[in-house]
Amino acid sequence: PAPKPLVEFKPHAQPVVAVASAKSDGSEFLAGYADGTVIHFKINPALPGDAPTEVRRLAHGSALNQLAVSLNAIGGPRAATAGPAGGVNLWNLADGAKIAELKGDPTIAPTIDALTRENTVATRLKAYWDAQGPEAEKLWTAESEKAKQSGEEIAKAKREIVAKRNEFAKLKSAVPAAKEEDITKASDAIAVAERTLTGALRNRELSTRLAGDAFARQTGAKSASQEAESTIAALKTEIEALQKAIPEAEKTTLSVALTFAPDGASLAQAMKDGTLRLWSAENGTWLEDFNAGTGIRSLAYASKDQLLTAREGRNLLVWNLPGQEWSLAQTLGDGKEPKPFVDRVTALAFNPEGTLLATGSGVPSRSGEIIAWNTADWSIAAENDEAHGDALTAFVFSPDGSKLASASTDRLVKVFDATTLELSQTFEGHTSHVLDVDWNADGLTLASAGADLQVKIWDIAEGQQKTKVEGFGKEVGTVVYVGGTDNLLTASGDKTLKLANQPLPEAGDTFLHTAAASIDGKLIIAGGQDGVLRVWDAVGKKLLKAYPSPEAEVAKVAKVASE
Repeated sequence: PAPKPLVEFKPHAQPVVAVASAKSDGSEFLAGYADGTVIHFKINPALPGDAPTEVRRLAHGSALNQLAVSLNAIGGPRAATAGPAGGVNLWNLADGAKIAELKGDPTIAPTIDALTRENTVATRLKAYWDAQGPEAEKLWTAESEKAKQSGEEIAKAKREIVAKRNEFAKLKSAVPAAKEEDITKASDAIAVAERTLTGALRNRELSTRLAGDAFARQTGAKSASQEAESTIAALKTEIEALQKAIPEAEKTTLSVALTFAPDGASLAQAMKDGTLRLWSAENGTWLEDFNAGTGIRSLAYASKDQLLTAREGRNLLVWNLPGQEWSLAQTLGDGKEPKPFVDRVTALAFNPEGTLLATGSGVPSRSGEIIAWNTADWSIAAENDEAHGDALTAFVFSPDGSKLASASTDRLVKVFDATTLELSQTFEGHTSHVLDVDWNADGLTLASAGADLQVKIWDIAEGQQKTKVEGFGKEVGTVVYVGGTDNLLTASGDKTLKLANQPLPEAGDTFLHTAAASIDGKLIIAGGQDGVLRVWDAVGKKLLKAYPSPEAEVAKVAKVASE
């Protein structure tokens, strides 16, 4: 027999275009209507013939043709709505609140943020070079004047020598013979005049060199200032173009299908242009885009790592999601032979372009060796077997990738040419192991952290310490410049995590080993001896999440079970 409906009801005078369960036991569901209204209904299991009661209504804001629900999303049940007008709304089913509106091109905002950070750095560089130019010009003017004065002194000294030699010759040929003491005085006068000439020549040479160096610095400063100014102008143009593109992107970014991941972590959206876009189901943060081709009609997860797309022409494709699976790409060394690594590898860093990998090894208390690898074919680009006198602890490439800075337990920070690994600078001052090093985004300063309870800031141009940060109770294992600013993030064995030298809350009662900041400086993560990873909102200075190690959780469960 044909099934009979238990109840029919029409709470809204629009076509129903989508339905979805809103509770795992089936007692609640959502109905989406063509005008953009979504009604949350609740069924009374005791009265199956009665019309469901209305819990609340959600207003998508425009025509609706897509509805998806996740009952196990992080942060609570979620719903997503979309329509032919473009945007996607993410909802909290618990209270009906809109969590986020997902529209336009999500790459524009972070791109603008990145360009704005570059602009901030360029502005800082322009101010620096604008100050350097007049100083160099002042020195050039002073040394040029000294060189001019030296020329006068040289001419005078030369004539003085001629005169003294003539006087000496007259005394030597005088009849009757001159007194011996007068001849000696005349000879001494010649020596004095010659020394005066030598000094004047030396002064002119020095002033000429210093004036030349100063002129070169002045010219370089003017050029660098102009470069920064031109960069600022170019960045401004790029930012304005992106800002103008936002409204158009909101109009043209059209959704054709939505689905939540089985684990509730993400929301997948298929776009009319063939883009598959992944969002955080918790808060609507954009995660990633990849191209799946046009003509997608439907979308579903096969597993948390795979998406299915049904396309025009009866075409079904399976997609492995980017970043869901890690595979070993390369192994350097075998852990046995002394080449290429004589001992443990204790430091690693990629250059900004990703074309070079720097590795640090060495025998403790004997050597610190650096190798630069070409990542295209993993051949050795350069090596330095005598880079340090002890083990390497950290590397960082300069922002432009031309230099490599290293930290070592030999108490030194060194800077090498990134291409040849030839030493260009050495910074001395730490009284114990140097544990970390980082380069300011403007390329003007380095920061190093040490077991001597200090962070030191080094002036690259001057080749000396600029300032230092103290107040740590134990060794400082991490130092990071945050978000293109001068602000430093430090992690220390004294259980403190500091941003701009101010402690962040809830860092745990543990020795902190490491910390890092997101590129935009908005998120901070740190880890320590207790095996817990903690994440902070760097702007609000508050702890967002703590992730205990999986092993610790397993041990905890096992302990409870045994009790």
